[in-house]
Amino acid sequence: MPHHAPMHEPRLGQDTEQAVGVRRGVARRVRLATAVVAVGALALAGCSSSGGDTKTDSRSRSNPSGLTNGKPITVWSPEATSLVTTNTNEEGGLKVLDTLYTGLINYNPETSTSELAVAQSITPDAAKKVYTIVLKKGWKFHDGTEVKAHNFVDAWNYGANGNNAQINQGFFSPIEGFAAVAGETDEKGNLTTKPTTDTLSGLKVVDDYTFMVTLSQPLINFDMRLGVMAFMPQPDSFFANPKAAADKPVGNGPYQFVAWDKGKALDIKRFDAYTGADKGGVDAVRFVQYTDAQAAYIDLLDGKLDVMEGIPSASLQNDKYKKDLGTHFYIASDLTLTTLSFPQSVPALKNPDLAKGISLAIDRVTLNTTLMKGTRPPADGWVPPGVKGYVAGQCGTLCAFDPTRAKEHIAKSTFTGTVYISYPKDAGQEELLTAICNMIKDNAGVKCELMPSPDFKSYMAAVQSNKNALVRFSYQADYPSIDNYIVELYSDQGNSNLAFYDSKPFNDLIAKAMTATSEDQFYAGMQEAERYLQTDMPAVPLYTVRAVVGYSQRVTSLRTSKVGFVDWSSVTLV
Repeated sequence: MPHHAPMHEPRLGQDTEQAVGVRRGVARRVRLATAVVAVGALALAGCSSSGGDTKTDSRSRSNPSGLTNGKPITVWSPEATSLVTTNTNEEGGLKVLDTLYTGLINYNPETSTSELAVAQSITPDAAKKVYTIVLKKGWKFHDGTEVKAHNFVDAWNYGANGNNAQINQGFFSPIEGFAAVAGETDEKGNLTTKPTTDTLSGLKVVDDYTFMVTLSQPLINFDMRLGVMAFMPQPDSFFANPKAAADKPVGNGPYQFVAWDKGKALDIKRFDAYTGADKGGVDAVRFVQYTDAQAAYIDLLDGKLDVMEGIPSASLQNDKYKKDLGTHFYIASDLTLTTLSFPQSVPALKNPDLAKGISLAIDRVTLNTTLMKGTRPPADGWVPPGVKGYVAGQCGTLCAFDPTRAKEHIAKSTFTGTVYISYPKDAGQEELLTAICNMIKDNAGVKCELMPSPDFKSYMAAVQSNKNALVRFSYQADYPSIDNYIVELYSDQGNSNLAFYDSKPFNDLIAKAMTATSEDQFYAGMQEAERYLQTDMPAVPLYTVRAVVGYSQRVTSLRTSKVGFVDWSSVTLV
């Protein structure tokens, strides 16, 4: 099962933040997650610590037919908005797909290093432009058909094709022939020039178990990317009816799809014919959707919920969760980075001094040590520790707490409005965001208010509409490398560039790094581009994450990946 490397913060992470991103590999990636800070009249999400509709939540646990275990392990989850590998980049969907699919490689849950999975070998030429991929024989999809080379090639062609409008299309851009398959879109993503072909010229099936990938230019770490969800295979049945497959996916991972009661719960069961090393540790899993994180936590304490990947921030204060859960919790560092992004397409927010002032006003150390009890280590750059290419201190003194300098930058910014921090109600973030908002008011002299959205879906819709909002963004990358943060989040190539940042000097630095002929040159170039972000400050780094995962008395042990998803091969029960 591909494990995602870094991704969003909640993977529910500790405060049950929701994330967006693409993962696959270490347990999955990227929590784009989200709290938005809105400036002006628009407000996005919000969170309440009051109890949710527990009756509705309980009804969602009715057992559908087809489960191999009459009482599946239940896990808290945001609702999935998509179950197509090339069209999913948010927490709820990725969390499920991570169990249903296995890619060419996995990312080790503990080290995030790449490990071969479906691939027998991945061999680049000397220039790192042509990659020959050989598959293991006998790997099966859940419908019993064998995973072959054309299942990868066909799935990648589908994901790259502009006519299919797949969210993760950009991951295929390094492959030769991408422009002809993708077509052209306008600023809103509407297809303006249709594709001239349906297949990437850089993909070639050699035989049933071998295919070749030719890139448009050499790329040092292309093989590291192949555990990302976008690169999963699809069975022949998918292409016969992609719309039907979106509601009932057929994967090749350790678990197979059973049923989806939208808005309530989604069920999977162990795939007994799975030949990978990461076999499922429990018979069946139910992903239960809640509209309120605190309601989920109450159910966890009552034994109605078995696993919660991200304890609400209110229960982290004074180590309350330790009193509540006893020994039934797991703490692990993941590769999530949380920022406040300033949409550069909004004139009032395209203001480096405003961003620098807010950054200097936030006492990250106190947030971590006093409020969050060590679960939110301060960020010192735009890439978290543990990612290949990370360098300490890339934010310089701009991520240090300095109220005097904060007020100086705010004065230079001439900003006089109110900053609204928006967040989804089901994310469990109210206490943490209240503290940040108060710091902005007290230390920068900027008015600040919290504004909630009813759920993650409506929250993300507001964020992506680019109304006057700063985006509180928790990101767990698709693969554990510096470029998956700074290219994905800040370049003109990024699928998750919620800052709408488009800087020619920055993009030029990225382009130069991409042409590097050695790993040392590649990572040095990416690090130079990261340092440049100090100039325009399109996003303010806030903190990284140490995830607290709570589990019920039914569970005796578990572990998570670096992105905070449960590694179901590790779970043991009473």
